[in-house]
Amino acid sequence: YKNNTAPNVLGKIEGADANLKNQYVILGGHMDHLGVTDTGVIRNGADDNASGTAVAMEVGRLLAVNKVQPKRTVIVGLWCGEEQGLIGSRHYVNNPTDGVSMDRVVAYFNMDMVGLGDAIGAPGALNFPEIFKVIMRDQEPQIAQAVQARTGGPGGSDHSGFIELGIEALALMT
Repeated sequence: YKNNTAPNVLGKIEGADANLKNQYVILGGHMDHLGVTDTGVIRNGADDNASGTAVAMEVGRLLAVNKVQPKRTVIVGLWCGEEQGLIGSRHYVNNPTDGVSMDRVVAYFNMDMVGLGDAIGAPGALNFPEIFKVIMRDQEPQIAQAVQARTGGPGGSDHSGFIELGIEALALMT
C-alpha cells in the first residue's frame, strides 16, 4: 500500500572510558525478510534474519546483565528493509540518532543468517585485515578453519553502508 513504516530498533551501552566512550562499536542485523512471493514461495525469516537479530540482541543483553562496561559505547542496531535495499541501515548511516556521529564509529559487525551451515563467511574481513586479525587471534583451530574471509561492499548486506563511509565493517554469515 506504500504507506508502511518499519522503524529500526536501537539499544546503547554507554562506554566506561572517559577518553573512548564517545567512540562507537555497532553490532547489528536486519529484522525483515520477504515473506511470500507473488508465486506463493514462502521465504521464512528464521535464518534470514531472525538469527542475526537474535545474536545482536543476546550480545547486548549479556553485556547489560553481566554489567560489562566496554571502553567504547556499544550500539545494537536492528535494521528494517535489508531485503528491499539495505533501507534501515542506510537510513541510520545517513541519519544517526542520540548524538552519534558516524565519524566516531570505529567498527561495525553485521550478523546475517548465522544459524545454519558449517562455514562462516566473513565479507569485509579482507577490506579491514587488522581488525580481522584481532578477531581471529584466539580462535580455536576448527573455528578458524571454518572462516572464509572475503571482501565486502557495496551491496550484499547491512555492513555495506558502513564500509562506504570507510568504517571498519564486516559481516558474519553461515
